[in-house]
Amino acid sequence: MQQNIHNVNLYETTLINLRILRSLEPGFRLDTTQRLFRVHQKQSKMVPTWFVRWWQSQDRQADISRIQLLYHQAHQCIDSNTGACQKRMREYVRESIEGLKNLQTTYRTDLTMTALIDVILDQIQQNNKENPSQQANQPENTIQYD
Repeated sequence: MQQNIHNVNLYETTLINLRILRSLEPGFRLDTTQRLFRVHQKQSKMVPTWFVRWWQSQDRQADISRIQLLYHQAHQCIDSNTGACQKRMREYVRESIEGLKNLQTTYRTDLTMTALIDVILDQIQQNNKENPSQQANQPENTIQYD
């Protein structure tokens, strides 16, 4: 029973974080320090975003690592599910690509960040090429558990 709850929570958290990533606009920064990602929006001209991120111990490398983990989790969810659940996760991954590209625009002057995001985008594309047969019509199903 505990394993089932964990799988459902992981699936739902992954969907939510992909949706948040999808909503990123150019120039906005992502906060991945919590279980559910958040988008940094400028709230005050008195306190710059870089200071808020520093104060909260956020950094780009940690954010990228968490984004990589998110896509790894999404890939695991795709592999371990069939039907509607698999199709939904694939759709959310596909839709999140725009947010990744917007994040890349935000960090366009940081070549390392741009390259890291390129690697994530390449991995998404590679995963889609590896599993084309799984994208075909499959019977509707719910989340499968080990």
